[in-house]
Amino acid sequence: MRAHAFALALAAAVAWAPTPAAAQYLWDGPSLVGPYAPTGLSVLLVANDPGGALGAMAQWRQDRASMAWGYRGGIVQSDHDDLAVFAGVDVSGVLAESVEDADIRVLWWSGVGAGVGSEIAVSVPVGLVAGWRGMGDGNAFAPYAGAHVALDMATGEGDNVSLDASLDLGLDLTLTTGWVVRFGVSLFGRDAVGVGIRIPS
Repeated sequence: MRAHAFALALAAAVAWAPTPAAAQYLWDGPSLVGPYAPTGLSVLLVANDPGGALGAMAQWRQDRASMAWGYRGGIVQSDHDDLAVFAGVDVSGVLAESVEDADIRVLWWSGVGAGVGSEIAVSVPVGLVAGWRGMGDGNAFAPYAGAHVALDMATGEGDNVSLDASLDLGLDLTLTTGWVVRFGVSLFGRDAVGVGIRIPS
């Protein structure tokens, strides 16, 4: 029941969320947090709007005890040739699994991170995500969908503290060779996309 109430609150926040300032780079878009996200090192191209930022990101994911941890960092360049670096850490745990007797798993997740460019933006997200895992032609696929809200604290003119919300979608495709193709997108609040690979260990 609490999970349903939280999901409704997230949906309402998405509908009413303001658009972040263009000079900020927000580390948690795309979230790339899925119930079956691969562990190990991933390398991705990322694009973020507003700001027209395009760059590269490295992410390391690991499972420790009952929670999963993710660490990310990268560098982006905006369409105004401004450079920004970002880093963040996320943590997630299982709320429910084997939903409807299928490989559907629901996670909560949170984290903290910052983007540093012409402005500094620190963000603390909290979200829910549900995902499913299946097989086809020897390949494993794991789509997921969710939403998160984030408390953003930024330097610069205007509001220094704001609440932003995004829908999160993604897909991790594990090939028979051991490589994993990763895709993630955040919509509305973050408007960001990432695509890349998990390098086989």
